[in-house]
Amino acid sequence: MKTTMQEKEEFRVPGGTNFLIRIQYDQHHTWQGRIQWLESGKTTSFRSMLELIHLMEDAIQIHTGEEWGKQFRHWENKEEMG
Repeated sequence: MKTTMQEKEEFRVPGGTNFLIRIQYDQHHTWQGRIQWLESGKTTSFRSMLELIHLMEDAIQIHTGEEWGKQFRHWENKEEMG
């Protein structure tokens, strides 16, 4: 029988950032639950899918040392949508 640590290791991507996400509720058209950043061991709750994405983005930025904000489109961009 496999231990919990062995089970977690099976799903890790070498050189990547790995998360364990537990969806506890599906209310108000979004998810609520807990996310664990496996490399750091940190765990926190999220109140929406958007908050979950931001937590993952923040962890990836910390892990890689890259600032992603420069790669994405911002409201300040002057580009007009046709």
